[in-house]
Amino acid sequence: MANQPKKYKKFVATAATATLVASAIVPVASAATPSDIAGNDHEAAIKALLELGYVSGKADGSFAPNETVTRGQVALMLGKWAKALGLEAPADYATKEYFNDYPTFATEENKEMFALVKANGIFQGYTDGSLKPQDKISRQQMAVVLDSAYKAITGKSLKELAGDTSNVTVADIEKVNADYRDEVKALKALKITAVDNFNPTGNVTRGQFASFLNATINAKAPTSEAGVIKSLTATSTNQLTVVFDGAVNPETAKFSVARGTTGFNVTEIDWNEDKTEAVLTVDTKFTDATYTLTVSGVASEDLKASVTTTRETVTAIEFNSEYLAFTGKEDANKNKEAKIGFTITNQYGEDITEDTNHQNFKDVKIKGIDETDIYVDDLKGGREGVVTVWVDADEDDDATGTIELSYEDGDLEIDAEQDVTLSDESEPGSVEILKVYNENEEEFTTENVKDKHDFYILFNVTDQYGVKLDAEDYEEDSELDGNLQPTSPDAIQIGFIRDNLRIDVSNDDIFEIDDEDQITVKEIDGKHYFAVPLTFDLDDVIGGENTVTFRSKATGEENSAKFNLVSSSEVQKVELGTPDEVVAADETVKLPVFAYDQAGELITDAADLNDKLRSKDGKDPELKITWDTPRVKNSGSQTSAFNFVEEDGQVYLEFETTSHDKDKAEDLEIEIEVDDSGEESSVELSVYAKAYAESIVNVDVDTYVYKDGELDVKFKAIKVEDQYGRAFDDVENYTIQAVSKDPSKIAINGKDTFAAAGDKIKLVGNNDGSATVEFKLVSNYTDKGTAKTATDTQSVTFRTVDEDDFKSYVVKSDGKLYGEVATKDFANIEVYGVTSNGVEVELPKSAYSISAVSGAKYLDLDVTSGDVATTQTAVDKLKESGVTSIDTEVAVIINKDGQRVTHALTIGEDDPAVAALNVKDKESASEKSVKSFDVNIASGATSISTTNLLDALANNNAIAEGKWDLEDQYGEDVTVSGTTVTFFDGSTDQLKLRISDVNAANDEDYKVTSNGTSSASINVGSANGVQEGDSFTLTISVDGVEQSYKVYVK
Repeated sequence: MANQPKKYKKFVATAATATLVASAIVPVASAATPSDIAGNDHEAAIKALLELGYVSGKADGSFAPNETVTRGQVALMLGKWAKALGLEAPADYATKEYFNDYPTFATEENKEMFALVKANGIFQGYTDGSLKPQDKISRQQMAVVLDSAYKAITGKSLKELAGDTSNVTVADIEKVNADYRDEVKALKALKITAVDNFNPTGNVTRGQFASFLNATINAKAPTSEAGVIKSLTATSTNQLTVVFDGAVNPETAKFSVARGTTGFNVTEIDWNEDKTEAVLTVDTKFTDATYTLTVSGVASEDLKASVTTTRETVTAIEFNSEYLAFTGKEDANKNKEAKIGFTITNQYGEDITEDTNHQNFKDVKIKGIDETDIYVDDLKGGREGVVTVWVDADEDDDATGTIELSYEDGDLEIDAEQDVTLSDESEPGSVEILKVYNENEEEFTTENVKDKHDFYILFNVTDQYGVKLDAEDYEEDSELDGNLQPTSPDAIQIGFIRDNLRIDVSNDDIFEIDDEDQITVKEIDGKHYFAVPLTFDLDDVIGGENTVTFRSKATGEENSAKFNLVSSSEVQKVELGTPDEVVAADETVKLPVFAYDQAGELITDAADLNDKLRSKDGKDPELKITWDTPRVKNSGSQTSAFNFVEEDGQVYLEFETTSHDKDKAEDLEIEIEVDDSGEESSVELSVYAKAYAESIVNVDVDTYVYKDGELDVKFKAIKVEDQYGRAFDDVENYTIQAVSKDPSKIAINGKDTFAAAGDKIKLVGNNDGSATVEFKLVSNYTDKGTAKTATDTQSVTFRTVDEDDFKSYVVKSDGKLYGEVATKDFANIEVYGVTSNGVEVELPKSAYSISAVSGAKYLDLDVTSGDVATTQTAVDKLKESGVTSIDTEVAVIINKDGQRVTHALTIGEDDPAVAALNVKDKESASEKSVKSFDVNIASGATSISTTNLLDALANNNAIAEGKWDLEDQYGEDVTVSGTTVTFFDGSTDQLKLRISDVNAANDEDYKVTSNGTSSASINVGSANGVQEGDSFTLTISVDGVEQSYKVYVK
């Protein structure tokens, strides 16, 4: 392909506007509420910041509240807050880089915000001048930048606002960097955080940071005591309204409701604007009882209040009209049916008509109008809230009278009466517009419209007299008999509805309602609704909001509702970026991709983009990729060679380069074109020779070994780089050998070479003193067809220590023991001495002894193993009614100095179950988890079976991507064979496999059998299965624990 430097330069300029959108923070796209925050703990904070414009959702409509926030994202959000409050970036922000690691794709706004936070002292960055925008931010770092931002914006830091924090308790404050402790305690004092353990080195999610930032923005100086509950009242059958004497922090307030000793969940909390009043929805209906509300996290002590409630009671019955409307039905004697609606309300004024026992209506009659029958409909299988009168055939059609209705429930009696006039002019009076409906529950999107899915608007109709017209009573014209009468004596011609309603839309470019004559009836879950179909211009489907208005021809009353046809990710243009690192041969490459829809919104749905690589219905694919085929593996088709993937909100185009070992890099040009718009983007890559392990750059290991003890050095502690300066993790073609220079002090016990993922060597402390251990890398590779070997060494000095070097001791274990003696479950107790600089050094079992402090009869102190198990007494105790666990405590005594450390252990009755499920990459020195794997279609195969899938994942070492790493709740390893998992006690369970999110050339015509079982499979082949280039998600579950993997069909 021809070299196109101009196009490439143009791409760089446009890509600069996109990358930090995806990897840092997405610009404000719309005020729409993100699709994935409803019910999230941080929903209120996210919405508040969205409205302020400090954060935004993603292009796919989500916010991703559970994604880890990055330093770049935090800097941008704080910058937007600061700018909104009047702080400015330096005038030269567009030309001067205020951190030395701006990405080449940084936008002008990114640069402005980075410069603003640096110049105003909000974000200082690292001592080397970098920001590291893609790195995660720890919780203690977040505390510091929130404090700096607050001071820059308000002139007073959070520490100053909090005042004296000497009495503020943070349980793990000792784990916080000493320089950051004041900031962390200020967050606690100001109720920006409420947790007991701050977890200073933990990461922060996007949702959590939204809550932290929102709370910081609204931070107020601590007040003396948060006060009291001013009032507590029941305002609904399951709602309490609590009023405080001051503002409450919703992030820290916790509510619980109890009736005596029975507790109930608070399922929803609705605060007023001032946060002084909250409406609490409880998961029970109130009875004749007293309920106590406890509020924690508001004052230094829990606040309590009680309210006495009564069970739900009918308090009023009102008729809905002054007219008794004829329905048009007559019996054989020409008596006419007429109806009138009524509403029943409870003590809270709520409509409970449908929930009331209509058997309690004891007397219904009408005076002044001759009738042959009168009854409450529900008593004869009809609808709730309707009285039916069969008017005598000889009665005048405009006669007047009075309806009387009595309701009795024990001592309660309520009478209702209404003066009425007969009327035969029942017409649709108003419409209750419900929703857009599709019988397959497809989403209302442009893509589904294009796929010719039918959509309807559902609605209910009430006539001018307040009577709800039952859709079940209406029939199509085709269901009328030869005399144009309904085939059923209870049915009414639906033309009555069609002829008396007019329906309009505000934007017929989105969808139309062709004709009221299309109104029909739909039965959904046993209920009947009126429905009108929507029509679309399938050649030009556009999304957007459309207002639908129903108008009654009889009364002129209008009812409107807005419906949003969601624009699917219809691609307008795609821009290809370049990787941050060297591209080498025979490896997976990920090109950053920035795909935009017609509205300019970023598309992050990788599965949807993959679908657009396929040809459908004989049409060209929506996305076309051209490339230098000798440089890319699996180049038979674009779907087999390329695949879109999404990671942390960024989309990449993934492919594998072919192998070469030449001195000169090979050129690879990739071009992508959007078929509809003709927009193109291309990138030229230099593919260098295949990488090999060249050097050891670090050995990340503690250097103290207990004298007469051992220290495990794991393969993943050896950090290796390739010839291009990149981290190298593939252990297939290199080994590392360890050699002690003075075995009399530090010796190697047994295996001395790292050769496979998970390998470890043992260092033994023989005598006092230090010794150097040399780690030697041996790496095999080829250079222009010639086999070569690269070597490198790194030396580390280890020192032996003993009890004289320790300032304290810590005990670690599984924490739980299985209450069984047939197969012992040991606690796996380990004891560590802690040096003055905080390093933990494991002691051998000979250095300490274990005794029971409490629950001695339940513990088997196994002297041989130097560990603890359970006794038959514990097993017998757990068989007693109500006993599910036993709490015990042991003491570890250090033999040399007699120091004593206690440690709690719980004995449980629960049978072993999988608590953690993972698959580790078998060729990864760092033991990274497998996220995706390939499965090859066997010759002549008609399906991909469970065996095929598990072999490719972890069961068949010859072809598997990884190896199983399962653990039960007692800390014991769990093995896997086929679909059977086996626990330490010999009990077993079965893996279940669920196939979902299938992206197949056959679209929805693929067949999956036994899904969600231990024998799930998916067909292969063009008729009803997946083919090369297809993909799907495989979710493996056992004992309620599950893990998902992306599977690529090869």
